[in-house]
Amino acid sequence: MTSTFNTTKPHLSPTHLALTSPPILPTKHWSQICHETILVSNDNNHTIQLPLAGGSDNGQFVYFNDSISLLKNKTSTNIIKGGKIDFDEIVLEINQQQIAGYTLADAQLLIETLSTNGKQIKLKTARSGLTKDLRQFLDGRFEKNSIDHGLQQTIRDNLYMRTVPCTTRPSRPGEINGQDYTFLSVKDFHALEKSGKLLESGVYKGHYYGTPRPTKESIITNTNLVRRSNSANEMFQHNDPEFFNSQNLNANISHHIPSELITCSLKKSQQGFGFTIIDGHENGEQFLQIKDILPDGQAAKDGKLQRGDILIYINDRYVLGYSHTDVVKIFQSLSIGDIIDLTVCRGYPLAVNINDPQIDIVSLNGVHHLPNGGYREYQPENHTNIYIIKIRKGNKGFGFTVVDSPSGQRVKTIYDKQRCQNLCENDLLLSINGQDLVGKQHADIVEILRQCANDMETTFVVRRGTLFN
Repeated sequence: MTSTFNTTKPHLSPTHLALTSPPILPTKHWSQICHETILVSNDNNHTIQLPLAGGSDNGQFVYFNDSISLLKNKTSTNIIKGGKIDFDEIVLEINQQQIAGYTLADAQLLIETLSTNGKQIKLKTARSGLTKDLRQFLDGRFEKNSIDHGLQQTIRDNLYMRTVPCTTRPSRPGEINGQDYTFLSVKDFHALEKSGKLLESGVYKGHYYGTPRPTKESIITNTNLVRRSNSANEMFQHNDPEFFNSQNLNANISHHIPSELITCSLKKSQQGFGFTIIDGHENGEQFLQIKDILPDGQAAKDGKLQRGDILIYINDRYVLGYSHTDVVKIFQSLSIGDIIDLTVCRGYPLAVNINDPQIDIVSLNGVHHLPNGGYREYQPENHTNIYIIKIRKGNKGFGFTVVDSPSGQRVKTIYDKQRCQNLCENDLLLSINGQDLVGKQHADIVEILRQCANDMETTFVVRRGTLFN
């Protein structure tokens, strides 16, 4: 069908033009509207006192809860340079020391220490564009090496000097409870998260990890202070594809199903357990859902599982956040006649519409029984396409990340959509510059990408397509 459009420009009267709203200017990034202020105490015998609030012990950045300026200043502090600090401005640096993640007491003590004997201090503050809520900011996903990503890491570095991460996994040899981690039961972890005392939480290989708020007491003068550098810190940077932040997914699940968990027991037969699973994605996070109940299979006979159910437990193993490969390995380890106990969340629809003909980015990994007792995944049988895509590598790489899948290395996230215009998330990588990728491991792909020359086009061959029902 062909559409025609009238290209004649309408006549606009002066009155109309006068009433037309001005164009909306793009919002500036918070880093572009930071400013510096130099302060000094009016009395050399007293330190600088500022109207501050927040702090990581309150789950917030340190911020001003009152404005100060040359004209309006209720403190005994003179502004030497900068003119004014507004209400709600967030303090990022004190004398070039980055304090994001400090407690309120630590920020106040640092100012007091640096301003003794009439010394000046310099503050760097953000006027707008930053949320005061540390958890909200830490939940954000930012391009590696970006300003926001750097600020996240500053927060984590400062937090891990002031608090001990917690986890539900068992302790490992040499780890000390309360020093390396605080080891909790799942019940206690849920109680801690429900109390609002965690600044971050996530799941890795079926175990919860969290970062508690620090205590309110200042520890800045502690000479034995140790900066922790552990696996929790690495995972919360989202460097591991099998780690995901549980905040968004849990919020969505609880919105749809406040407390409905379904349990069932299935016996493994010659045809397996009688259901298939599909990768679900919500706000960039991954989980596994029931896709199909196979006719006459064990799940159909039991009658409890439904399409869209999210896998939570297999026997006593918590699998929310597990990869498809990990779950298949669990099924593979069972013999014919073994019984599994499943716990699923009910009421959460499939995260993708598998019947929409416009959807061609669906990761469908069904569980099929094989004669040797193993499983294979569903493979596309029609509507698959091979694409040759050229992408020019920039200073920050190609603009996408890759992740393991049972069928090979796939495109996980595209963060530079302009550079990767013809690439789609979940595309299966077949070759790079003519180099066959079949059987290559994740580290091999990363090394091949690293060796590609900057500012030169690299040729990718990918497979894409809808998957059969």
